[in-house]
Amino acid sequence: MFKLQTYKKNTDGNLSMMFGGCVMIIMFGVAAAADYSGMVSKKADLRDQVDNATLSAAVKKSDNQGNPDFDLNTAVKEALEANGYDLSLGKPIVKEENGVINVAVNVPHKLTFGKLLGSPTKNINIDSTVEANGGEQYEIALVLDSTDSMSRNGRIGALRIAGYEFIETIRDENAGTRIAIIPFSRYVTVGTGFRNAIWLDVPEEFDTERSWQQATHNCESVTYEPTTETRDGEEYTYDKKICHGRTTTYETKTKIIESRWEGCVGVRTNGLHLVDGSYNLELVPGLLNTIPHETLENRNVDKEAWCPESIMPLTDDYDLLKTKIADIYPVDSTYIPLGLSWAQRVLSPGEPFTEIDTNKQKIVVLMTDGNNTVKIDHENSTNPVDMATPPYLQQLSFGTVATQANADTLVMCNTLKSEGTKIFTIAFQVPDETTKKILNSCASSPANYFDAGSGEQLSRSFAAIAGSLKSELRIVR
Repeated sequence: MFKLQTYKKNTDGNLSMMFGGCVMIIMFGVAAAADYSGMVSKKADLRDQVDNATLSAAVKKSDNQGNPDFDLNTAVKEALEANGYDLSLGKPIVKEENGVINVAVNVPHKLTFGKLLGSPTKNINIDSTVEANGGEQYEIALVLDSTDSMSRNGRIGALRIAGYEFIETIRDENAGTRIAIIPFSRYVTVGTGFRNAIWLDVPEEFDTERSWQQATHNCESVTYEPTTETRDGEEYTYDKKICHGRTTTYETKTKIIESRWEGCVGVRTNGLHLVDGSYNLELVPGLLNTIPHETLENRNVDKEAWCPESIMPLTDDYDLLKTKIADIYPVDSTYIPLGLSWAQRVLSPGEPFTEIDTNKQKIVVLMTDGNNTVKIDHENSTNPVDMATPPYLQQLSFGTVATQANADTLVMCNTLKSEGTKIFTIAFQVPDETTKKILNSCASSPANYFDAGSGEQLSRSFAAIAGSLKSELRIVR
C-alpha cells in the first residue's frame, strides 16, 4: 500500500512539471508570434514610408534639374518626415548613380517580449531603389486650337512659345519620340499631297468670272463709336468708323474667282465623323477654298472655307516641328471633335496615315481656349443665306450651347482612351465652366488636366506634361 501511494505522488509531480513546461513553450510561442506580427506590420509601414519618400525625392530632383541649390539628401529627409518617418530612429543612407536613386534605412524595432526571448530589439532594414524610364519613346499628337479667339490677348504667341519648349524638352529627354501637330478650328487641313488618296473626295475645281459695280464712298466727316461684336464665342469691342455726308460713285469691275482645293476637309455624315475607317461607306469631303454664290437682292456672296495650318504627321524631325508650331495662325470657329478625330487617325494604323509604331505608347495633348461654337447641319448646308462656310458645319448663335459638339467631344475622348491612348488636356483662359468639366472628363486622370490662366501657366502646363513623360518613375528591387 505504501509503495503504491509513493508512485502516485511522483506521477502527479511529473505531470505538473510537464504541464508547466508546455505552458512556457506556449507562452514563448505566443510572444514570438506577437513580436513577429508587430515587426511585419512595422516593416510594411516603413516600406511604404521609404518607397514614397524615394519616389517623391526623385520627382523633386527631376523638377530641379539645373538647380545648383537642390540637395538630394535633404529632399529625401524632408520626404521621409512628410510620410511620418522618425529620423531619430535611423538616418537614411542615400546613393545616386546613373539616374538610379537608392535610399536605405536601418531601424531598431523594440520587441514586446524581447527580454523573454533574449533579444530586446531587432533591426529592420529597408532598401528602396527608384529609376526613371529614361529615353522612353512615345508617339504624341498635339491637338491645338487655332481658332479666331486665339488671336486675342497674346494667346497664339503663348502657344507658339509653349509648343516650342515642349518639343525641345521631348528632343532632349525622349529622343526618338515622334510628334504630330494637328491645328484645328471649324475644319482641319490635311494638305494637297493627299489629293489622290482613296479615303478622300476632292471636289472638281472651277473658275468663275464675276462682274460687279465697284462703289467708292467719300465722307464729309468721320467719327468713331465703340461697337461690340462676337467672334468664335467671345465678345470684343472696337471703334467703328461712322461716315457722315457720304457720296458714292460706281465703276464696273470684273475678276476670275478660282475655286481650288487647298487641302481643307470637312466631316462625314451618318455618325461617320466619329469613326476612323469605313471609308468605303463614305469618303472624307474635301472643301474648296471659295464657292461663288448668288444670294438675296442680287448680291454676290461667296462661301469661304477658312482653314487652319495643315496637319504635321508623326515625325522626329524636331526642327521641322518647331517651324510648324511657328506657322500656326488663328482663324474661324471651334469644333474640338474634329481635332480629336484626326488625332486618332494620325496615331492609328491604316489609312489615312500608315507609318505607325503599334508598340509605342500613344499620347494626345489637347489644348483649347474656348467652347465648341459650331454644329453639324447637313440638311441646311445649301441654304443660300448661309454665307459662313461650305457644308457641313454651321456657326451657332452667340450664347447657344453646342450640345451635339460637346457630346461628340466626350465620345472621341472615350474612344481614344479605350484604345489605350493617354490624354492630357489644357484649358487655356477658358471662361466656360462646362467646357472645363468636359476637358477634365476627357483627360485620362484628374492629374492630366490643366487649367492655364496665362501664357506663363500654359508653358508650365506643357512643361509638366513633358516632365511626366520623362519622369515616369518606378520602384525596383
